Amino acid sequence: TPMNAIIGFTSLMLDDRSLQLNDRHRRSLERVSRNARDLLELINNVLDLSKIEAGRMDVYSEPADPADLIERALAVVESLKEARPIKLSYHVEEGLPAMRTDRTKLQQILINLLSNAIKFTEQGEVNVTAECVGIDRVRIAVSDTGVGIADSDITRIFEEFRQAGAAGRGAKTGTGLGLAITQRLVELLGGELSVSSREGQGSVFTVTLPLQIEGRIAATAEAEAPLTDPDRTALVIDGDPGSLYLTKKYLSEAGYSVAATDDAGRGVEIASKARPAVVTIDLDSLGEDTGVIERIASSHEEGTIIALSSQDGAEQRALQAGAGVFLRKPVDRAMLINALERANRASLSRVLVVDDDPDALDLAVAMLEGGGYDIVTATNGREALEAIAGQKPDAIILDLMLPEMDGFEVVHRMSLNPEWRAIPVILLTARDLSHEERRALDIGTARIIQKGNFSRDELLAEVKTAIGAAE
Repeated sequence: TPMNAIIGFTSLMLDDRSLQLNDRHRRSLERVSRNARDLLELINNVLDLSKIEAGRMDVYSEPADPADLIERALAVVESLKEARPIKLSYHVEEGLPAMRTDRTKLQQILINLLSNAIKFTEQGEVNVTAECVGIDRVRIAVSDTGVGIADSDITRIFEEFRQAGAAGRGAKTGTGLGLAITQRLVELLGGELSVSSREGQGSVFTVTLPLQIEGRIAATAEAEAPLTDPDRTALVIDGDPGSLYLTKKYLSEAGYSVAATDDAGRGVEIASKARPAVVTIDLDSLGEDTGVIERIASSHEEGTIIALSSQDGAEQRALQAGAGVFLRKPVDRAMLINALERANRASLSRVLVVDDDPDALDLAVAMLEGGGYDIVTATNGREALEAIAGQKPDAIILDLMLPEMDGFEVVHRMSLNPEWRAIPVILLTARDLSHEERRALDIGTARIIQKGNFSRDELLAEVKTAIGAAE
């Protein structure tokens, strides 16, 4: 928990553009973040090791598709290649039966072995194969074309805090616990882990596991706990392991609690039960079928559905089916976060602030910030009318003394438009108004506030009351 806090607050500082960090300070914060993540990995490894040795790590028995787990593991480690020319590949024997084992632990075994292979490979290939051994066992091998392991080190690489002494990229990095934990996880699943290697040519780590193990029965779909924190929940529906992993990662980094599935029917079921705030649907991996969008949209109107596709014509189909946002693939983190921000703003009450005095405009905006409003601004009457025509606001804070077209004329023109007449207006004025002026402003929805004579709480209360009365 303390390390997560360090990482989290450091990330907030790095992402906060208002801090205007210089290069030296940014590099220092990035170093804090990098070392905090390394230390968190060590803490997690030590906790895993201690749980295993204390006999307190539960083993579950659940259906597991080896091909699916291998694809997901490869998607997770893809970014570890950095810019190195390393090919990631896999081959699963045709007809390989489904396993009944602990999916999470087998996934961790694969990720640990793949991460290790990539770390010690400068260029070439990292390959995973899976095949049957006899009638009741599966052999999964992870091979690489890396630096290899010396014969003198092979007997020691599975010891805690021990690393091979190979020279080359990635050597002498990490905690020396990855292989020790991997071996114990394999043993927990009733299997064996072996290695063969030649220096300068690469290594092969082989895991042999039973097709079925006994253990606790994993929770069924009906028994799964619903997503928490409804305002920050998300569901990812994507049949492609790589893009599913990345979309889930982007949403998690944005502060969402994320559920994910590669099955469209299961996605509809989760959406109807958990009612997430955001649902992303990859149409390419679902055969461009918009039926899943229609089913979720019809039962979950309050959520934002984001459709993803690289196909021409997909945008129109997705929006017609009920998607609120369409993004053309490939989608990166910035694109997804911007789409979420636009969707969130669209769900907020929109307040237009109009004032030609920059300081007064900034003051009104600052008072409204944090009140849960989507705030837009204008500096004269013509801009105000253009903003209203572009997207009708839920309320307007309007300075009367504007250049070109003053507040009186803005109010008059609004009164002539049936669609604008009901928009509540909060009028700001620095002087007392005559009876005639007040009558000219009487459109039934106007409230008048004296400039310099109201607090933030009073302004927020006026805006809330005005919007509430208009609904």
